[in-house]
Amino acid sequence: MGLGARDTLRLEARLSLYGNDLLDTTTPLEAGLGWVVKFDAGDFIGKAALLLQHEAGLARKLVGFEMRDRGIAAMATTSPT
Repeated sequence: MGLGARDTLRLEARLSLYGNDLLDTTTPLEAGLGWVVKFDAGDFIGKAALLLQHEAGLARKLVGFEMRDRGIAAMATTSPT
């Protein structure tokens, strides 16, 4: 199995990959991983920033997609026109 198969399977299961889908500029809340952030579990690095983002609402959010026809799900890069 190659990287293409891995990416297809993880996309179908909605498993994000750090360095590919998630970067250090993406918060857990933006990535749909808010369920792993426990605000009442004590202090942690970034808690204040995440609380502010949670209260203000998300400016951006990673979302999934649904294929309409058979095909291979792949990321595409476009340049501004």
